Amino acid sequence: MRSIGIRHRIKKTKKGEARPTQVAIVDDDDQATTRVLNLEDEDAEYDFLLGKYPTSSREASSGEDIRGVLPHHVRRRKRPLSEEEATYVPASFDGLRAGDVVAMTFGGSGGYLMYGLSERAEEVGASVLGIPPALLAARRGNASKDDDHLLLAKLVRDEPAIFLPV
Repeated sequence: MRSIGIRHRIKKTKKGEARPTQVAIVDDDDQATTRVLNLEDEDAEYDFLLGKYPTSSREASSGEDIRGVLPHHVRRRKRPLSEEEATYVPASFDGLRAGDVVAMTFGGSGGYLMYGLSERAEEVGASVLGIPPALLAARRGNASKDDDHLLLAKLVRDEPAIFLPV
């Protein structure tokens, strides 16, 4: 089982500053390790929802059939020290999977993502839980909002009773 905290954010400010959605993943088998993903756009959020968010890539071999790879996952770049172009495809993925427990705050800009995750969670055997913003703020205390994704992952693991099912 994994505990996942998601802090949804609007992807760009009016000034063009990047504000990706932040995801903290704590594997209950290794609680000392927390992985953080920054979902840059709605495609990345949807990939995470489907369990197909690329976490690493590899160079496709010559003649490899890549028709099964989602088009927005295929990258073409010049090879280092060469003028030749190489095609890169995902080598590993992450995202929602069976047994995951996802925590998010109710309200705000993340409603569509929360309910999309909830619907998908029913299909794969995961769960999505929500917490009222005031209760999260009380648990946060004087800490920064910037770490809410980390706090949510910890709270859903340690205090699941304070959350409501979505």
